[in-house]
Amino acid sequence: MRNRFAFMQISAPSRRRVAGMTLLELMIALVLSTTVLLGLITLINSIGIANRTQDGLARLQENGRFAVQRIAADVRAASSQHCSNFEIAPSLLAGGGVMYMNPPRNPTMNFDAGAANPPQLRMGLPGPVAPYVLSSRFFMVGHECTNVACNPLPANLNRGVDRLGTGLPAMGTAVGLRAPGADVLTLRYLAGDGAAIVAVPPGTLQLTNNPAVLALSGFSTMANGDPVWVSDCATSSMFRWQIAGQVISLGAGNFGTAVLPALQSLLPVVGVVPPRLPVRAFHVPTSLQTISYFLEVTNDPKIPGRRISSLMRRQNGVAQVLVEGVERFDLLYGVRNASGATRFVDAAQVDALGGAGCSNTLEPGCGWRTIGSVEIFLLLNTVDDVSPRGDNEFRYAWLNSGAPNIAGTFENPETLGTLRNGLPAGRMLRREFRTLVSLRGINY
Repeated sequence: MRNRFAFMQISAPSRRRVAGMTLLELMIALVLSTTVLLGLITLINSIGIANRTQDGLARLQENGRFAVQRIAADVRAASSQHCSNFEIAPSLLAGGGVMYMNPPRNPTMNFDAGAANPPQLRMGLPGPVAPYVLSSRFFMVGHECTNVACNPLPANLNRGVDRLGTGLPAMGTAVGLRAPGADVLTLRYLAGDGAAIVAVPPGTLQLTNNPAVLALSGFSTMANGDPVWVSDCATSSMFRWQIAGQVISLGAGNFGTAVLPALQSLLPVVGVVPPRLPVRAFHVPTSLQTISYFLEVTNDPKIPGRRISSLMRRQNGVAQVLVEGVERFDLLYGVRNASGATRFVDAAQVDALGGAGCSNTLEPGCGWRTIGSVEIFLLLNTVDDVSPRGDNEFRYAWLNSGAPNIAGTFENPETLGTLRNGLPAGRMLRREFRTLVSLRGINY
């Protein structure tokens, strides 16, 4: 009987071998596994921060480069007309101030295009009574803005709001308003190919009979009395016309009845092959582009209720977000003097310029004829809070107060409180982008 149950007997050493872990062993294993797990979590979190930082920096670099290039392209296009351009800055400032224009290249205006007229006609001096040369200042005007107001005001007629359809938004921190402290820039240039003038019957201009070209250039929907810009590669004029099919004739509201006397020698006559220099007509409401750049407070598309500032590009009254996360937008303008030297001033200083040949009473903002170059400053952030650091410093050419950062000081957004654009600082990476754009001279 004893031998029958002998297999059930287990020795003491065997019992020890099949026993469970002791409490001490369990605690040591738990500590080791927790340490390894915490290390893995820290590593994964560090990798995530590094990835978000690198993604933010890449997006920051791409957005900054795109924004600067897009603004610079529009600045270079300012004052462009058919197959050439006239200088936006043919003026020179001497000690007493000498400012002039280049009448052969600037378009001649043959109707009242002042502020009292409908928006599609506002492109010149207020209340003229005789033909005059359109000032190049109409093709570039800026606004130096503090946190409170801008100088000159964007809402002033003949200072940038004309032909925008409605005025620019007011400044404020609510969504849809202009971000406080950011400058505004408005540019104009002639775009498109227009329509070829194929003949000049008495008192009229005969356009190409190509329906697609007429539709693309806006003549198929042209309203009687709309301004038409007629230009060759050296001279141009604007009249108010009425249209019938492909033939346009002088409409009401013009100063005289002569049809483009400066272009008559270049225009073809009925049955004659057009000359070597092309002469084309442009429907101004369609072809004249008015571009405005400003910062606007917008909603963060990822975080409901969070506001960010974005760079807006408004073309003929229609605004679109160009780049998100633009905190600052500042501009300086290079003014040339008679000796060829350039000094950089802000928009308020340009608008106050005067001198011989420049009267702000007769031509508001005539100092804008003197601009030879534009320096563009942008401060961008990553929009998302990606900074792994605690101080999040940045350096920009302008201090948060709006004063020039002559010493190149690093400011800490987290200690500044409210930023110049009126929004919280956030823990975002920031970079400054800047470029200098020289305006083209007379170009044939």
